[in-house]
Amino acid sequence: MDANLKQKVDLMVENYNELKNSFKWENNLLKHFSAIIHATIAASTAASSSSSS
Repeated sequence: MDANLKQKVDLMVENYNELKNSFKWENNLLKHFSAIIHATIAASTAASSSSSS
């Protein structure tokens, strides 16, 4: 698996578990979307900061 993709998936799983424990949302899909959005933002931020170095 591509290292970048694996990093994003690992971050998404970590975010999902954190959201699952922190919020009592009724719809699991909301937690998945939130985790994906957070992982995407974090990955793009990390990529932009590493390219500027």
